[in-house]
Amino acid sequence: MRSFLEIGAGYGRTAYVLLSVFPNCTYTIVDIEPALSLSRWYLMQLFPADRLRFLRPDEALELARGSADVALSISSLQEMTADQVRGYLGVLDHVAAGGTVFLKQLTTWRNPVDGIVMSFAEYPVPPGWITLFREVAPVQTTFEQAAWRLPSA
Repeated sequence: MRSFLEIGAGYGRTAYVLLSVFPNCTYTIVDIEPALSLSRWYLMQLFPADRLRFLRPDEALELARGSADVALSISSLQEMTADQVRGYLGVLDHVAAGGTVFLKQLTTWRNPVDGIVMSFAEYPVPPGWITLFREVAPVQTTFEQAAWRLPSA
């Protein structure tokens, strides 16, 4: 059985696809309100409860090491501060140990509210992550995407 963990799932569109394609997988969403409640409502209409788990960011720290085969985040990290990005990459490092991490984020984003600029190239990827690929997203060319294989220890 495959297990996925997604940070910043929004209403759950990626979860919907992966849960549909992999009928025996489980899916954990880590998000903030109101997105967490929205994805819970949407996905619980479509899939059995035993395949789904919904966590606040502070609860993600309690997950077991290596508890997800694949961990991902799409278009959510650029909204955060550098410390928050570092923290979430640490969560991914812990939860996906021995598995794979996939990120797809805006190449560069300047938050108009606080002026913080986040760049995909500056994300503090933990040591030991082995790059599988890194590229400009072929359709959404203002995004970059990358995947890493993580060590298990």
